[in-house]
Amino acid sequence: MRDYAVQFWIEDKIRKVFKMTKKPSVATWESWEAFDNESKESSKVGTFLITLSDNTCDFLHIAGEVVRLVPIRRFIRNYRDKTHVLHMSKTKVGQWTDISNRIPDAIFTTLIWFVEHECVQMQQWCEKSKNIEKLVKKNPTMRETIGVEWLEWQRENATEECKQNYDKLIAAYHYAKYEWGKADPYLLYTLEGTAEEKRIICDKIRQMEERLHEEETMHLTNVVQLRNHLWT
Repeated sequence: MRDYAVQFWIEDKIRKVFKMTKKPSVATWESWEAFDNESKESSKVGTFLITLSDNTCDFLHIAGEVVRLVPIRRFIRNYRDKTHVLHMSKTKVGQWTDISNRIPDAIFTTLIWFVEHECVQMQQWCEKSKNIEKLVKKNPTMRETIGVEWLEWQRENATEECKQNYDKLIAAYHYAKYEWGKADPYLLYTLEGTAEEKRIICDKIRQMEERLHEEETMHLTNVVQLRNHLWT
């Protein structure tokens, strides 16, 4: 009602300035049509200004409604980015794998997403610049650089104890990005050779699996224990 009150007030002032017929509060369709024709004949400039003010008020009213739709747009964006769930990269839709594989997949893939999207967004908001957005669109590989820079900035402003925590998180990100899941111990296995040679190869595979499992567990544990540092 306030928008229309302003609209009516502006129109009333314009009619008084250009000495146009006062707008009736109630009229039939025929009377309204006659009133509009009379207004146009009495002052074309006044009629133009009234139309302009009406369109401006309508635009501002629509703009206000768009602002109210921001939560809906935010919901759509969050649904698109699946911010309500942990991300996965190795477990595809329609496929199945053991939960022992899904847990590290979800944690490491989500960590990568956090660094390369949420941290980049925070860097952009803090600098209040659209240059970062243009940069990552032009060169997506810059997401890593900018995201890690955000974590390093937090590290610089943290206590000595927290600095070590951020070092562990950055190391976990690099591990998830470049090392996790890349090594396959079973590539060492071969059908050729004697039984003793095969036994030696199996021992190497077992040792490699244990080493990879320990490294994976260390980074997973760091991410879970230090998850309070992963905020935006």
